[in-house]
Amino acid sequence: MKQLVMLPKAAFAVGASLAREASTAVYLMHRVFVLRGQASLLQIALRLAVATGFTDDVHPGNFN
Repeated sequence: MKQLVMLPKAAFAVGASLAREASTAVYLMHRVFVLRGQASLLQIALRLAVATGFTDDVHPGNFN
């Protein structure tokens, strides 16, 4: 009888573990898309800055 009681708990634990892994995978995929989007925006901003000559006045540590 104890086996029947323990089986659903074990099955629930496995299901919860799989759900956690799936949600973690979804979260990580979301972060990849966000980071790729940010990198793309940074590339566009850098190209625009170079094209307009804005980078002539910008030096590391000087953001005025």
